[in-house]
Amino acid sequence: MTATHESTRKLVHIHSISFNSNKTFFTVCLEEGLRIYQTDPLELYQCLCWSVCGSVRVAEQLDSSCAVVMAGGGKRPKMPDNVAMLYNFSTNVFGARFKVPSPILNLLIRDDKLVMVMQREIEVYDVSLFPLNNIQRGVTYTTCPNDKGLCQMSRDFAEQHVLCYPGTTEGSVQIVVSTRL
Repeated sequence: MTATHESTRKLVHIHSISFNSNKTFFTVCLEEGLRIYQTDPLELYQCLCWSVCGSVRVAEQLDSSCAVVMAGGGKRPKMPDNVAMLYNFSTNVFGARFKVPSPILNLLIRDDKLVMVMQREIEVYDVSLFPLNNIQRGVTYTTCPNDKGLCQMSRDFAEQHVLCYPGTTEGSVQIVVSTRL
């Protein structure tokens, strides 16, 4: 997908777009970096140019905070495609780094969980503990081939959490309902 960026009138390649949990911001992952837009009023909120993060395949903002988790991809990445990095816009610093065995196709984040989706696995980390650099993988789920990184996680703070993703048999959906993912 391509789009025209209004300030430069230059065509840019879009890898993915995602809303934050309360839909007040959306993140656009580009061959030229990353942009976060506020939805009301609709305006550019934050921008990371290619020189800082390289090409970004997928990213998601944590609620309405200054934190965004991202993974590299595309033609000119500066981050490996199997590493998720947490970036803090208030300090302009990359923080926690999460490495998985294969390319990350999708990322989901909320206050207490980070979900990394790969072609045949989904890894869930508990990010409610600090410091984040010491966090270990929590649970791993196996899927059938999932080239699109399909996965969704409930975002509310109910006692039960719901994670939906392709099951181990093609055409099936696995739904995990748990007090802990």
